[in-house]
Amino acid sequence: LKTVFDSQSNMIIVTNGKFLTDANRIFFDFFNFKYIKEFRSKYDCICELFDNMDGKKVIDKKINGVNWIDVDTD
Repeated sequence: LKTVFDSQSNMIIVTNGKFLTDANRIFFDFFNFKYIKEFRSKYDCICELFDNMDGKKVIDKKINGVNWIDVDTD
């Protein structure tokens, strides 16, 4: 399973609904972690790595074949 995860070019994460239980190499490289134990030593939840966008308008679109997310901060 880890070989399949790590062969993907997109970030893949697995949670139990609260805690990160596994992720692929792209995730660890993007957030600059070597392995899951290192992640867990700093964070309880993957949600801590992302900004809170409550109350903001989020627009998901594709431009030139690339996915973009715009957040209206006004």
